Amino acid sequence: MVDDMRKRWIADMMVVCMIVCAFAFSGCGAADTAASLISGETDTALLEVDTVNPLITDISVEGEYVGILEYEDQVSVVPMLNGEVTATYFEEGDYVEAGELLFTIDDEAYQLQLQNAQIAYQQAQSGIDSQLGQLQMGRDSAVNSVSSAQEGISQLKDSYDYFNSQLADLDESKADLAEDRAEMKEDLLDIRDQISDLEKSIGSMQSEYNDMYAAYVAAETQYRIQESQKNSMEGSISEGSISEGSIPEGVVPDNMNVNIITESDLIKMDTACDQLSNALSAARSTLSGLQSAEKQLDNAIAQYDSSMDQIDSSKDSIIYQRDNLDYNMEQALRGEQLAQAQLDYYDNYTIPSAQTSATTTLQQAQLGIDSARLQLGYTQVTAPVSGTILSKNVEELGIAQMGYPAYVIISDEGTIASFGVPESTYRMLSLGQEVRVERNGVVYDGSIVEIPLQVNPQTGLFTIKAAVKGDTDQLIMGTSVKVTLAVKHTERALTIPIDCVYYEGGEAYTYVLEGNIVRKVSIETGLYDGVNMQILSGITEDMPIITTWSSDLRDGLEVKVSAE
Repeated sequence: MVDDMRKRWIADMMVVCMIVCAFAFSGCGAADTAASLISGETDTALLEVDTVNPLITDISVEGEYVGILEYEDQVSVVPMLNGEVTATYFEEGDYVEAGELLFTIDDEAYQLQLQNAQIAYQQAQSGIDSQLGQLQMGRDSAVNSVSSAQEGISQLKDSYDYFNSQLADLDESKADLAEDRAEMKEDLLDIRDQISDLEKSIGSMQSEYNDMYAAYVAAETQYRIQESQKNSMEGSISEGSISEGSIPEGVVPDNMNVNIITESDLIKMDTACDQLSNALSAARSTLSGLQSAEKQLDNAIAQYDSSMDQIDSSKDSIIYQRDNLDYNMEQALRGEQLAQAQLDYYDNYTIPSAQTSATTTLQQAQLGIDSARLQLGYTQVTAPVSGTILSKNVEELGIAQMGYPAYVIISDEGTIASFGVPESTYRMLSLGQEVRVERNGVVYDGSIVEIPLQVNPQTGLFTIKAAVKGDTDQLIMGTSVKVTLAVKHTERALTIPIDCVYYEGGEAYTYVLEGNIVRKVSIETGLYDGVNMQILSGITEDMPIITTWSSDLRDGLEVKVSAE
């Protein structure tokens, strides 16, 4: 029984030592240990999408106006600016085709103006790229800060879980130790009861043995006396002083006052003493074994108590480290909130504001270029219609005056569509600009042949004249027609397909692909021509735009790109 208890105690102590040593080796470094996370892949089918990149292209918006047909065989060619005539190419009586160059005005100042506008645009673009680049670097830094804070929080959570796991293991070990200690305590009490009972039995046996041995000694003495008397009587008989038959065999005279002890009696008493002595020795040996087992159990219980004290000490150390994580976690969460707030500020204010400002700046710079190009285009005066030159009022090195006819052409195409436009449209028009004229479902091509310098005081509009080309025999003078022409135009606009533009609460957005993740991006729109939409801010040229529509599309969705 004692050997079994000893083996069980040794095994339990080895388990306790392993746990305590494991914690000792982990120590304060446990906070840096993160649990391994295993994530499995699912077999869920991914949504398949198509993408296109934004397109840099010119985009125009058309306007529709009501015109009146009239016949006008003479068309005056009026320059749109003042300047020195550098060359003329047709004389009176010459035939000229529509679009041929009639004369040129010195364009040096306008070339310089265009160059300055282009330089201003490039400088604006460079400044914007630098500003947006710095903002993007700041945003990247904020993203890294958020990621680092989240990683730190994850590590702290792992450390917290690790500490709790260690505490649970220690609690379980302590519970096992306490259970085994309780069993040992019961065994100890049982052994002590056995020792107490055995000690009482040994006392009784010792007392019995003492009495038995004393009786044996007395009997042995009596036996010797008897033998001595017997020998003395036999001597007297031999001498003749006592007759042999006068004393019966085995009878001692009354004056000896003793019981007769035989040798057989002595042997029996000696044997009984030896048996009782052996029993006492066996009992004392058993008592010694029980006392040794008692001592071992006392020592084992003491070691169990020491081990449980070590566990409590280890728990206190773990709890102290775990409690310190609360402060670290508070700081980490605060850091994540600050980093996320900074990132949100970049995404929701700083970068959008900078992009809006950049778009406005570039639009203004582009307007400067467009204006300079328009002015430069005015130095190249072309024939708005085909026909014979009736008169020429400019000469090389002479001065062309804005508002005064430089050439008068007798037009081959005498049908004119006259229509009024507001000032905002007027400033976008140029001689020779193409128009479409529609009457009763029939569409005719045309071009602007006359742009006035003054507004019509009766209508408050600028009266524009456009020559109608082609077979105009079916057209009736004085009837109304629909005139369609480009009224807004932007060069090198960032555009996406109009079907990729969605609206929510009046705000425009589109879906872009970031890796294989869908991102919902708010955008600012500009001109659209029925096919493409100009994007003023929100996306860049290198962002893949998702063209596939699905009710499952949402921000953060994982998708795959269709194979080309």
